[in-house]
Amino acid sequence: MTNWFLITSGINVDYGFFNSDQRFEQTLETISSIRKKCNDSKIVLIDGAAKPLTEEQKRVLLSSCDIVLDCYSDDFIKFAHANHKPNVFKHPCELYLLYLFLNQQDFLKENDRIYKISGRYYLNDNFNYLIHESAKGKLIFGPKLNASPYYGDSGLFEPVSKFKYRTRLYSFDGTLIEYMKIKYKDMFDLIISKYKSGEFTDIEHVMYAVLDQEKVLELSPIGLSGYFADHNATPGLSSEVPLGEDKVYE
Repeated sequence: MTNWFLITSGINVDYGFFNSDQRFEQTLETISSIRKKCNDSKIVLIDGAAKPLTEEQKRVLLSSCDIVLDCYSDDFIKFAHANHKPNVFKHPCELYLLYLFLNQQDFLKENDRIYKISGRYYLNDNFNYLIHESAKGKLIFGPKLNASPYYGDSGLFEPVSKFKYRTRLYSFDGTLIEYMKIKYKDMFDLIISKYKSGEFTDIEHVMYAVLDQEKVLELSPIGLSGYFADHNATPGLSSEVPLGEDKVYE
C-alpha cells in the first residue's frame, strides 16, 4: 500500500497574516514533516492561489513532492478569487480542487491511504500513520466539534449540521475513493447553494453534514500543529479582524 498526502495550499496570495515567502517556507515545513513522520509516502501539492507559483518555487517543490499541481489558471479558481472574499471562496475552492484531482487521477489504488492536509500545518509527534492504515473502509478525523452559527446582514444563519469536523488533516481508505468523489461534489454543491441563497456555511460543517457517520472514526489527538492565521471575517460584514499567530494543536 501507499500513503498519499494531498496538500491543499494557496501560497502566492495577498491576504492573511503571512506573506507569500512565509507561506512558502511553512509549506516546505509541511512537506518535511510528512517525510519525517511517514517516510515512504507520496506527496501531491495542489495550489489554488490567484497567482501562479514562481519558477523557483516550482523547482523547489518538485524536488520534494511527487506531483505539483498549480491551478491558478482554472476558470472556477480565477472566478472565485475575482468575485469573493478569502473567507468565502476558500471553502468551495478546496472541495473543488480535491474533487478535480480525484476525478483526473488514475493511479490511486484501493489498498492505498489518502490523507488531506492543509498547507502550512505540519505533522507532530502524535501523528501515527499505522492507526490510519488500519482503519480499513473508514475515514479518520479529529474529534467533532459543536456547530457554529454565523451572522450576516440578514441575521443568523443556522448551521447545516449539529457538529463539524476540522479539515486541516483527515484521511480515508482507498476503497472510499469513488465515495469521496461523490461526497466532494455533494459538499461543493451544498456550499454553493447556501451562497446563492444569501447564506453562509463552511467546509467543516458540510463535511459533517454530507459524510455517512458510520464510515468515520474520530482520533484524538490526530497529530497536527501549525498557525491559524487567516482573517476572522464575519460573512456579510465588511470589517475583518486579524487573528494573528494562534497556534493549533490537534
